[in-house]
Amino acid sequence: SDAPGVLCLGGKAVASKLQFLKSMGVRESALSDTLAKCPQLLHASIYEVGCVANFLSSELGVNWRVMPFILERFPSIFLHPPAHNLEPIVHWLEGGMLQLGREETCAMIGLWPQILTYSKTEVQAKCSALEGCGLKKETLRNMITLSPDILSLDLELDVLPTMQFLKECGMSEEQIASLLVAEPRILSLKFSYSTEERKLFFLRKVMGRDVPDLLECPAYALMRLGKVAPRAAFLKQQGRNLHEVPLRDLVHNSDRDWAREIA
Repeated sequence: SDAPGVLCLGGKAVASKLQFLKSMGVRESALSDTLAKCPQLLHASIYEVGCVANFLSSELGVNWRVMPFILERFPSIFLHPPAHNLEPIVHWLEGGMLQLGREETCAMIGLWPQILTYSKTEVQAKCSALEGCGLKKETLRNMITLSPDILSLDLELDVLPTMQFLKECGMSEEQIASLLVAEPRILSLKFSYSTEERKLFFLRKVMGRDVPDLLECPAYALMRLGKVAPRAAFLKQQGRNLHEVPLRDLVHNSDRDWAREIA
């Protein structure tokens, strides 16, 4: 850790850096956490931090109101010149496999600033792996634009096992693509875990449906069984054939709204 190096700084130097960070919008209550994440920030020159902030604002159109959030959550972004990592990842997003426009790139960064902490090599490897699983470039582009946080998933532990599971359940590449564009968070589900196994058992044995039926309502895969099962039991008591019940009838967020609509 570089934390001991902070002790080498003079009191005036530390005070000056803290004042600068506050002028950038970092909340005083968040200063200690920000520096705990990245003690090196106190060693970075004001010029270096300013260059990164200027790149984010001038080149990428990041609103200055968002800058404090990025600085508090991901301070390591501000340690190196834009040419070190920011420019390569942005150039790849816009000129590589995804071919994003500048507005799309800015929107993605606004949704998920973490992408700026990734190297071009990391993002390229994950996108290539997803494409290798049968996702077309346009599908991949739509998925990542809408839910860039899927790039944080582990390829070996999350993405590839889920893709393989969906294929083994009889879903075609086109169906998988449609499912993931509608609900990319499905990639984070671990279907081998007991929680997801029970949810699948319920879908198949109680509802009389199967995994391809998730295309009807992808959000079902993310619902807690503790919310779905009582709703299914209620509908069954009302004489409904669960095999014919649209999955979307089980997925309303609010129990009050669900009861009102079903009634």
